[in-house]
Amino acid sequence: MRFLPLIFIAFLISCGNSDHGNSHDTEIPDRTGNFVHTVYLNIHDTLPQNDIDFMILEMKKIQDIPKVLNFTCGEFEDVMDDRAMDRYELVMQMEFDNIDDYKIYQEHPIHLNLRKVAAGYLSERPAVHDFIIH
Repeated sequence: MRFLPLIFIAFLISCGNSDHGNSHDTEIPDRTGNFVHTVYLNIHDTLPQNDIDFMILEMKKIQDIPKVLNFTCGEFEDVMDDRAMDRYELVMQMEFDNIDDYKIYQEHPIHLNLRKVAAGYLSERPAVHDFIIH
């Protein structure tokens, strides 16, 4: 019991040490992309699966844009979470080294073509969420 205060003091000292391996304040060296762009797509309810598959193939072409990093896309998976944004059946996410690279992507012919193709399949404008990686 008499060692309990010593353990508590040791814990406090270790928490105050800024050199304990915590990298919250430093750049993660292996991470590429500082800007993340996520696009949520609400497609027509009556769209057959072969059209959904076609949309996914068109979305995957985005990864051929030189400035796009870590591209991924997919269909909504219902895991019975009442917070889920289930109205968006398709989503794609990508990273960029910076916002200037994102602007290049916005004007790239592959992206502009996807916007044209997707227009016939979407029931509303896409929703987007952008953030900077910390």
